[in-house]
Amino acid sequence: MIENFFTPLLDRARPQELVKDFKTMLQEHCQEVYKETPDYNVEREIGPDHNKTFFVTLSVQGKILARGQGRSKKTAEQAAAQEALQALGIIV
Repeated sequence: MIENFFTPLLDRARPQELVKDFKTMLQEHCQEVYKETPDYNVEREIGPDHNKTFFVTLSVQGKILARGQGRSKKTAEQAAAQEALQALGIIV
C-alpha cells in the first residue's frame, strides 16, 4: 500500500526538490573528481545591514563556475552551488 502511494510521487519529484544542501553535494563531487573543494568568494554586498544582499562566486580549480546571490552568505553560496551542479549536469 505504501509503495503504491509514494512511488508515483517520488517518480515525479525533481532532484533539486529533494536535495536541500547543494553545497555538500557539490563538495562531495568536487572532492571525488577534482580532489579539491570548491572556493566561495563574496564579490560584493549591497544594502543596509538589516537588508543586505550578498553576491558570491564559486570557483573550482581557479575557474569561476557559478554565481549566486541571497539575503545571507549561506543562501548565496547555496544558490551558487545549485547553479554549479546544474552546469555540471549533476542536477537539472
